Amino acid sequence: MCWAALIGVGTQAGQGVMQGGQDEATLNANANILDMKASDAYSRGDVAAEQKRSETAGVVGMQRAMMGASGVDVNTGSSAQVQTDTVGTGALDAETIRVNAAREAWGYTNEADAMRQQAVAAGTMKRFFAPGWGEGGGLKNVMQRASMSRNLYTGYFTQGKTAPK
Repeated sequence: MCWAALIGVGTQAGQGVMQGGQDEATLNANANILDMKASDAYSRGDVAAEQKRSETAGVVGMQRAMMGASGVDVNTGSSAQVQTDTVGTGALDAETIRVNAAREAWGYTNEADAMRQQAVAAGTMKRFFAPGWGEGGGLKNVMQRASMSRNLYTGYFTQGKTAPK
């Protein structure tokens, strides 16, 4: 009974690797797509951060124009402080955008690395369970040989012989 269970598990594992799941090439292709997504996330983050900096510069310019039109000295006092605060807030927003894009890219990069590791494992398992792998023919061949040995051993006892001592 133990042999049958062991052979069944080995056969199911081999069939699962050969038939089900994704193969090595598919996993590597998906990892490459994730690398492109990471690169795109960095690029989008840089573009969005630059847009935020430009937007902030526009807001500061508008503040200066409105304060100047009111007859206020835009380079001193509270008007200068308002502009400084606006620049600081805009810079913080731009940096936050950039960092969030980097985090998104980091997630894609980690997922791509994990997928490449799965590809290596899938390739190893496919070769391990493939007929003719190595000298012994892989685990599938080992299991077949174990089954044949069990059948020979069982057949020995059905002929009325006793176990060797």
